[in-house]
Amino acid sequence: MVAFALALAGAFASVAAWAADSFVVRDIRVEGVQRTEAGTIFSYLPIKVGDRVDDEKIAQAVKALYATGFFRDVRLEAQGDVLIVTVQERPTISSLTFVGNKEFDTDTIKKALKDIGIAEARIFDRSALDRAEQELKRQYITRGLYSAKVQTTVTPRSATVSRSTSRSRKATPPRSRGSTSSATRRSRKSSCSRRSR
Repeated sequence: MVAFALALAGAFASVAAWAADSFVVRDIRVEGVQRTEAGTIFSYLPIKVGDRVDDEKIAQAVKALYATGFFRDVRLEAQGDVLIVTVQERPTISSLTFVGNKEFDTDTIKKALKDIGIAEARIFDRSALDRAEQELKRQYITRGLYSAKVQTTVTPRSATVSRSTSRSRKATPPRSRGSTSSATRRSRKSSCSRRSR
């Protein structure tokens, strides 16, 4: 988050440096798009052909395009009276692979992941993947599989596409020694659960 804030602040500073003089935009050119339609950028861009732009409007435009979550980098430059919008798209997920998962239905996991924004062709969000990994670990623990391992691996495919893999290794539930009451078993599970956190 700190790096993003610094990059964003840097973008505002570099934009302000060249935009000291306002000008009327006669044309807008979009560069760097690979998956996103230029029309999508135009719809989020608060500057239209014929608008007079100044430092404030440029800063608003950069902020608006970053706020979409589609872009890793946004730059605005002027060439005469042409506004050039250069973007670098955030990576998307090309595939999800589950290896070693026997405890949960893969389709159910994929649906749950999709509900939180992790699905093929969606923009990759590391924090959502981390939350999903923690939830899957929690699900194993609730089933008594305390030593189950869940490991996610992100494999970059190109500058804008990533693949996410989730590996699970099933653990065996703890064995009870002799005959114990169900209250004692619950007590053991509770104490194991606290240690594993």
